[in-house]
Amino acid sequence: MMSRRPAVLVLDEPFSMLDGDAAADLTAALAGLAAQGTAIVACEHRLEWLELLPGLRTLHLTSPTTPPETARAMPPPAQKRAPFTLEVRGLSVRRDDTEVLHNLDFCAHGGEVVAIVGRNGAGKTTLLRALAGLQRAEGEIVVGGESPDLGMVFQNPDVQLFNASVREEILYRIATPDREHYAWLLSALGLERYEDTPPLLLSEGEKKRLALATVLMRQPRDGILLDEPALGQDDGHKSRLLRLARALADAGQMVILTTHDLALAAQADRLLLLADGHIIAEGTPAAVLEDTDACRRAGMRTPERRAGGER
Repeated sequence: MMSRRPAVLVLDEPFSMLDGDAAADLTAALAGLAAQGTAIVACEHRLEWLELLPGLRTLHLTSPTTPPETARAMPPPAQKRAPFTLEVRGLSVRRDDTEVLHNLDFCAHGGEVVAIVGRNGAGKTTLLRALAGLQRAEGEIVVGGESPDLGMVFQNPDVQLFNASVREEILYRIATPDREHYAWLLSALGLERYEDTPPLLLSEGEKKRLALATVLMRQPRDGILLDEPALGQDDGHKSRLLRLARALADAGQMVILTTHDLALAAQADRLLLLADGHIIAEGTPAAVLEDTDACRRAGMRTPERRAGGER
């Protein structure tokens, strides 16, 4: 595309799926194009990188159909899960001749929100798939000596959506749905206005929230796994997701998510830093993100943290 040397380059959420290294490279490339006279128009929720571009002008759009922030006052799920621990021992995954995950050992607890961060290709999605029982793996993944019951929301929501309406999608194959729980999910995820809408007509962010609703409607016993839940979400809907995650944790369930959004990761209770299939740091978000050596090894870069670690 750039070989045509366009006068105007239009980008639709160019940073949404990029890790810190790739985002820094894209920012530098866009700055170079702008310096050469190319006008760049970008729609984006992750503004921290765009704000580094010289000559930036912003236009904020709002929608009259954006649902009100009713979820803030909603009560959490009523049923309290008994305390439990997810134990992962010696977890390894091979794909062809490549070992994607290397002998991982860690625990996660009911009532926790755990974030997994690392560059693209670090093994984050593979780890979630293994926890969900969707990826063949060596080692043990147990809750009380049994396989865990965890629902998973994939990075691409289209693979989970196939019904004619939002309502049918959420209630699919549930013989006696809990209508109170259904109404709570619609409100908590901002989907009230879309009950009769075909899922394929939703935005990517709305599809992501719908996929989450379909998983939560089935009320998995131990918790949920979220692969890049911030993709396509503005700040308001990220706040909704965080409130919902916290409500689930307060009810004793476990929430494990992967993300490139370090502001989102910082809201978790615990953070795992993954690099080349190894857990290289684990602890509170503040402690892990201040570990400059580990962040350097994982290629973690933010607008404030350069490759050399200086701020």
